[in-house]
Amino acid sequence: MNKKNLRFVVALKVEAEAILELYNLKENTLQKGNFKTFINDDLNIWLVLSGIGNINSNKATKYLHEQSPKNKKNIWINIGMAGSNNYKLGNIFNIKKVSFMKKSYYTGAIVNHITPSSEVISVDSVEKKFTVKNTLYEMEAYGFIKEVEKICDREQICIIKIVSDNKKNNPINFIRNTKLYINNNLINIEKTIEEYIKNSSSLSNKSKANLELIQRKFNLTYSYRIILNDLLLKFEKIYSKNLLLKTINDSRDIKELIKQLKSKIKVYLLKV
Repeated sequence: MNKKNLRFVVALKVEAEAILELYNLKENTLQKGNFKTFINDDLNIWLVLSGIGNINSNKATKYLHEQSPKNKKNIWINIGMAGSNNYKLGNIFNIKKVSFMKKSYYTGAIVNHITPSSEVISVDSVEKKFTVKNTLYEMEAYGFIKEVEKICDREQICIIKIVSDNKKNNPINFIRNTKLYINNNLINIEKTIEEYIKNSSSLSNKSKANLELIQRKFNLTYSYRIILNDLLLKFEKIYSKNLLLKTINDSRDIKELIKQLKSKIKVYLLKV
């Protein structure tokens, strides 16, 4: 049985129930601590219930990392409900940016074609105004990502949020609607997570080494690292290491390198 290597941090039991059933997770009664955990040893999947709020989410993430087996392929996932100004109830999003006051954190951009991308503003108390459009408001993502980015690469961080309320609809019948919205989106959730699993396996040490090589030559910004992560994964499946090194050496700047990589990938795909 292939291990999936997943680590879930979820605030409430009602938000976790579909995940517990999907992956056949059982309560870990042997473990002592402030947080309740559920596991499937065969698949190397662990889930912790953090409770509401960024402080709890941060502590629960630390706890899960300390208690569960370490694995470089582990994917860290935060799933929960969120409010919005204009998104429809039940809409699901793969979060790429988390803002908290003046701080911003980012997940990887490789998985972006299954579930629509958006960003969240993380808050410490229930939000009711929802002043910013095309974003979500929630209370756990900041605590989660602040800790988990110390543990793994950004490409192994997945934050999925589903709209529970918006400016026109107050959060009524939270338990019933949470179950409904998560179950309605469960196929997309599973497909998104499977894509992270696939990319975690393909994100080889070779890719990371090549990215660091480029970093040393061009002093990359975060945005360029995101772009190159995706290009390197595709390029390495098609061409040799020698061609990649030649392309890097022949490029005068990072924009030219990206242009050359895209061009070679496009030529190969057209031939296929």
